Amino acid sequence: MECIQKEVSIHNMVQSDQCVRLHSSIKSGTKIYMIQDYCNGYDLAVLLRLRKRLTQPETSHIMRQIVQGCRDIWSLRIIHRDIKLANILLHFPENPEICTMTRQEKQDFLRSFDFTK
Repeated sequence: MECIQKEVSIHNMVQSDQCVRLHSSIKSGTKIYMIQDYCNGYDLAVLLRLRKRLTQPETSHIMRQIVQGCRDIWSLRIIHRDIKLANILLHFPENPEICTMTRQEKQDFLRSFDFTK
């Protein structure tokens, strides 16, 4: 429980556009509920599994955002010790309808989305 409480306090410090924000946390008995931003587009692992590969411009665009997020947390002297494809969440704020799509529609959207625009 102490580790989770420490994670909550660290997460509260992070205010980056490239990182999921923690809005609040609720402790109930032996559980802690964390209310975070909703990311509507799966994660990078799913994207790569669907597409098999990304173009160089798309990869560059995504990597710039990842590096900026890392810089933001490093500036707080925080190190993310579990950076992996499944922890890079995708969000498409200009496409809110994604949350109402079926699984197949969402996968089709990810297959065809141009990350460079």
